[in-house]
This record gives sequence, C-alpha cells and structure tokens, in this order.
Amino acid sequence: MTLTNWLRHSGMMLLMLLSGMAHAASDSIESPAGTREAQLSEMSQDHSLPLNQRVAATIMLGNYSGTNALIAVGRASRSQHTELRIASIDAAQRWQGRAKWDVVSPLLDDTEHRVQSRAVRALAPLWSKLPDSYRRALDPAIDRQIAASEDTSDGRLEKAWLYRMRQQYQESEQLLLSEWQSFEQPRVAVALAELYRDTNRQPLVLDVLEQGVAAHSDSALLHHSLALTYWRAQQSRQSIDHMRQAYKIEPRNAHYAYLLGLMLLEAEPKQAITLFETAYVQQGTPQYLYSLCEAKLVVAEAATNCLSQLSKYYPESAITSLTRKYSNIRNIN
Repeated sequence: MTLTNWLRHSGMMLLMLLSGMAHAASDSIESPAGTREAQLSEMSQDHSLPLNQRVAATIMLGNYSGTNALIAVGRASRSQHTELRIASIDAAQRWQGRAKWDVVSPLLDDTEHRVQSRAVRALAPLWSKLPDSYRRALDPAIDRQIAASEDTSDGRLEKAWLYRMRQQYQESEQLLLSEWQSFEQPRVAVALAELYRDTNRQPLVLDVLEQGVAAHSDSALLHHSLALTYWRAQQSRQSIDHMRQAYKIEPRNAHYAYLLGLMLLEAEPKQAITLFETAYVQQGTPQYLYSLCEAKLVVAEAATNCLSQLSKYYPESAITSLTRKYSNIRNIN
C-alpha cells in the first residue's frame, strides 16, 4: 500500500515534469533553505566578487522563490553586465507566472541581442496563457526573433518553434516538413512530434518518432521523446525500454537518470534510488534530491542525511510534512 500510494504521487510528479509545472522552493530566512537563499542573494549582489561567481549565484537563485531571491534576481536583470542579465533570465525561467514575467519581460527590449533572444525563448512558452495586453508586449519581440533567424537548420528550427509557441501551426509545420524531407535529423523529428502533439494528432507523433529512431537508433533524444510519448499513453513497458536506451547512450544526462528512476519505481525501487542519487550528484537539482529522500522513506532506508541536505532547499514545514506522511502510513500498515 505504501509504495502504491507513492507511485501514484510520483506518476503525477512525472506528468508535472512533462508539462513543465515544477515549482521552485521557497522559505523564510530562519530555516536552512532561507539561509542558503540569503547567502546566494548576497553573492549575486556583491560587487567585490568576480563576475562569474555572481552569475553562478544568480542562476542558483532560480531554485528559490522567497523575497531575497526575487529582489536579487530582479536587480541582476537591471545590471550593466550582460552576463548577469542573462543569468537573471536563467533563474526566472524556473519560476511560474507573474514572477517570471516581471523579471524577464523588460529584457525583451534589451540593447544586447543575446539578452533579447534569451528573453523571448523564456517567455514564448507562456504565450497561449497570456492575456491580450501581455501578448501585445511579447509579439513584437517574437516577430523580431523570427525575422532575425538565420537561414540555417538551427534558424529554421527556432523559427518553427516560435510559430508553434504562438499557435501558428501551419507555418510551423511547413518549415518542419521541409526540414524533415531534406535532413531527417533527430531534433527535427522531435520538433514535428511536439507540433503533432499540440494539434492532437497522436498517431503522427508515434509515426515520426519511430521513423526517426529507425534511422538514428543511437539518438538519446529520440529514445527520450519516445519514452515520454509512451508514458503519456500509459504504455509503461515501451516507455521504460526507450528511457533505458536513452540513459545508456547518455549516462551523464541527469534528467534521463531521474526520469528512468521515476519509471522504475514500481518494479525496481532500489534501482530507482540509485538513479535519483546519480541524478542529484550530476546536477544538484533540489527536485531530484526530494525524490531521493521520499523514495528512501518509502522503502524504509535511512534518510537522515538526505533530509538534512534537503533542508537547504525546502522549508522545515515541508520536511516535517514529508517525514510525518510516511511515518503515519507505516503506522497504519
């Protein structure tokens, strides 16, 4: 019962990942998480530190959404240093809704093209959910980005992606089909599959991905995309097979390790724990650590050290709630 309940929760977590709905942690200054947030905020704003350290601290603030993080990232977005402004976008990209918009939208008109381009990429995925007044601010920046896209494979793929984000599906499909007929590259197949998914043409999603993997069996990108497609269709065996293959091809990809861990929880919980550990060591994402701690609690492994690390990112109330949840389940059982 314990594992089944958690798997239901993990399945939702995976679906949230597929939908891009993961949230940053937040907390007050008194907790370890709040203390870490405050330290990073100070580093981000400390003009005596080397610029690369300030940039790194700013990006890491994307893991938090407390007042200190909001202020520091906001200030970085107004910095005279281009790299800090880009770092502020990287941080805010992990946030949701208004906080992301408030930090990034002023940078749509930045004097530096690299900053403008990064801002457009961060905000374009929000387009379908934005009110008209926000779209009117974003549309000219998207138009500029489309016009500036080079006539290369990269440029055409970016243009097709921007059209898709703005729900100009016909324009996007024309570009991608032309590119697919000319090159049949893995990333073109994935882009087409995403377009077909957005337009509810599910049979075509599998068709183009299967064609792609038949031509490029060594493409981790294609196996990863197929794994997620099968997972959405609740075909877990095929999903796990392709996720294993993606991870085998790119064993240093923390995201692949993490997703494979989520998929293996029911059949191989110990292996899932190992994969969560690997993912966290490789990338240090708080969400990976949270899943690791929770998995250890589910299978009754020692989790004290894991929870201590987790307290650097999550509020004490969240840690207490997590441990109490599985303590109560064990008592019921």
